[in-house]
Amino acid sequence: MKYIFSIVVLFSIATLWTSCEKMPDKSELPNSVAKKVWIVNEGNFQFGNSSLDVYFPDSQTVFKNVYETANNKKMGDVAQTAVVRDKQLFTVVNNSAKIVVVNTDNYKELYTISLTGSSPRYLHFVSANKAFVTELYANKIWVINPAIGTLLDTISAQGWTEQMAQIDNNIFITQRARLNGTYVANLLVIDASTNKILQTISLPSEPNSLAQIGKYIYVMCEHSSTSNAKLVCVDATTKSVVKTWEFMNGSSPFALRSNAGKNELYWLNNGVFRMIADVGALPASAFISGNNRNLYALNINPLSDEIYVSDAVDYVQSSSVFRYKANGDLIQTFKTGIITNSFIFE
Repeated sequence: MKYIFSIVVLFSIATLWTSCEKMPDKSELPNSVAKKVWIVNEGNFQFGNSSLDVYFPDSQTVFKNVYETANNKKMGDVAQTAVVRDKQLFTVVNNSAKIVVVNTDNYKELYTISLTGSSPRYLHFVSANKAFVTELYANKIWVINPAIGTLLDTISAQGWTEQMAQIDNNIFITQRARLNGTYVANLLVIDASTNKILQTISLPSEPNSLAQIGKYIYVMCEHSSTSNAKLVCVDATTKSVVKTWEFMNGSSPFALRSNAGKNELYWLNNGVFRMIADVGALPASAFISGNNRNLYALNINPLSDEIYVSDAVDYVQSSSVFRYKANGDLIQTFKTGIITNSFIFE
């Protein structure tokens, strides 16, 4: 996600103005167990104002800050993303070096997984008792037992590791340079059983996101001082790059996602772009216009193929979320917390 870029902006803006919204009463916590969308709001770096919102698509209602309301405490500093599994939501809180686990029915905290010395980014379950956690600063990938919150192993990995995908017994992990660190642009392949790095696949530039379609991993690589941004397709069987698409000069695509049918790719680049995965060319124009918004997060609801997009505005005031039909028609717009960066569907 882009929160690291926003740190510099926030230190200048947020010292002048901070936003405060009235907390909902505890009686306003949702009591429905209907299908919902968890909305992760990372908040401002070092302000400890990350939050969780819950949106019910059937009734088009949003409940803000459910974690703090249910637990009478703040969640922590910079919520990176979350994963739902077995009626539990695992939220990675980056700058607080922890993963907060809550009950998805009553929003109560069950326990916290602390990773001392970490700056965790993403969580990927291998099984109920094993998960990988990527890392910004510590030059390692954490292997934990998420059921009891214990550390099982660490994997040495220089640089900043990010998003993950699993095909068969292989975990594919994007790897890029740390802030002020040595240049790194790779896709790591790790054995899910042994925790060993099997292969390092070189990428044309630093990756910012990935998506899986069938036996292929698609990686979005950023533009650099010497090259344009590229979309790379990796064959998970041969573990090699089989196709590369190059974007026009000046393009900054990110937030690569796939749809429920696993045949389309989506990303943000001053709008929402959509592409059939096996076509020969990148789309010439946006599928959904960005309308000069500060688009920040994107995800596709696997139950409906509806598209959720956030506008982080100025990184200080509440974000706006736009919910679209699969054909691009707008369904609803609503406000969420500060810097909405993830949508998790339950």
